[in-house]
Amino acid sequence: MTVTTSEIHDFTNTYVLVIGDIMIDQYWFGEVKRISPEAPVPVVDLLKTENRLGGAANVARNLRSMGAKVEILGLAGNDNYGDEVVKLLKEESIGNDYLFLSNERRTTIKSRVMAHGQNLLRIDQEDAEDLSANEWQVCKNLFDKLISIRKPDVIILQDYNKGLLTKNSITYFISVANETNIPTIVAPKKTNFFTYTGCTVFKPNRKEVTEALHVSGNENLEVIHEELHKRLKNKVNFITLGAEGIFVGTDLDKKIFSTKRRHIVDVCGAGDTVISLLALYWTKGLSTDTIAKLANIGGGQVCGITGVSPVNRTTFLEEVENIKLT
Repeated sequence: MTVTTSEIHDFTNTYVLVIGDIMIDQYWFGEVKRISPEAPVPVVDLLKTENRLGGAANVARNLRSMGAKVEILGLAGNDNYGDEVVKLLKEESIGNDYLFLSNERRTTIKSRVMAHGQNLLRIDQEDAEDLSANEWQVCKNLFDKLISIRKPDVIILQDYNKGLLTKNSITYFISVANETNIPTIVAPKKTNFFTYTGCTVFKPNRKEVTEALHVSGNENLEVIHEELHKRLKNKVNFITLGAEGIFVGTDLDKKIFSTKRRHIVDVCGAGDTVISLLALYWTKGLSTDTIAKLANIGGGQVCGITGVSPVNRTTFLEEVENIKLT
């Protein structure tokens, strides 16, 4: 069928909870006109700086861009950048009532020096230790409060191994979600890869999953899917394959959906867009095939934008209207 029904793409009444590592993507834009006399490095004449929501907060941006109601549960430092996170969330109309500004860590900042469309350097500032006992108690209380007030339609667990998602917290979040019939959509990272037992949807990329299973990048994806399903006992695996598209594995079927050839400018944030669309269209009860095709389109589109940016709803829907989805 060709998906043109406005209802399928209407998320104004869809309530999504994003749980994950929040960060700021900071950009220093400039020009290079000479090489430094002090060392063989370019001298960047700074033109402007820009702070954008990153990590799990970029997932929230994608969800808001598609029109959903979004709440984010996460950590930032009780510092100037933590205040910046709050300000940016408010500007994007993303709920921040469940954001915890901790005195025990810094806000994660990823600073990129950009010139002439090129990323020259990245500088990371972060405290990536696991939650302290106090931090976990606060986050647990916030989560319990949120669930008691209004049950989300779907929960996204976005892991960057920056401390919020630990064995203890992951197990608790998924357990409560399963008890209350809330689907969980997971973007894993190396440290906690096999901790997400019982999740609904698992979305690693090929590099992450082959490293976790200690197999080559050429390993049969159906074999990988079977191993993931055996360990995680989840419903669906979506494995993103970069320019090759996305693999979908369920109990009944396993297949690859190729993606449209595009001019790639920057792949940063594409995974955030993909998981956002997977979660949103999962709430619509669409087939996994259709969901994969939609996520492919959105993920491909953001690769044509410099820097971490959310999917543009208008551009996305224009392309979707011309694609036959089954």
